[in-house]
Amino acid sequence: MKKLEYKEELVKEIDTALSTVDDELVEALTDAILAAPHVFISGAGRSRLSICEFAMRLMHMGIKVYVLGEVVTPGLQEGDLLIIASGSGETGGQVVIARKAKQLGGKVGLVTILPGSSIDKLADYPVYINAPATKLNRLNREGGVETTSIQPMGSLFEQCILLVLDLVIVKLMKKKGWNSDEMFANHVNLE
Repeated sequence: MKKLEYKEELVKEIDTALSTVDDELVEALTDAILAAPHVFISGAGRSRLSICEFAMRLMHMGIKVYVLGEVVTPGLQEGDLLIIASGSGETGGQVVIARKAKQLGGKVGLVTILPGSSIDKLADYPVYINAPATKLNRLNREGGVETTSIQPMGSLFEQCILLVLDLVIVKLMKKKGWNSDEMFANHVNLE
């Protein structure tokens, strides 16, 4: 059997990016999820696809979670938590949504690449992943992490969204004393 080409490079990129994530920020986001009456999830494009998987896992954890844009999503109330995935933190529609959530008395979580962005300035619970993305390579970023990737566009960031938020799920499992069997009780059964 031939070894999977580029595997080592891909795993090294993911490891390097994840090594930049501050566990205290991840812990703060985890605690905010537990404290929130409702959690709302948002993102655009590929970041949205990545964070929607997290929404499903939150539902499996028994957390009241909604994905913005779905027809069954209720209004955000004071004390609720909105979590946005945005590499740049400048995605126009996401900035507007974050501002609105703050106006309504909600808290904002953010998974992003760049500190100091418009959404980051609104965020109560930011998590930073220093992963290169084609769009951001045009900006003047500073930091000691490599800013190129063998992967296309924002793939590395999107993979890291999944992994970092899966670590949030692991933390939630520990805090709630749940295991995968208990989560499976909330798995869809009309399939």
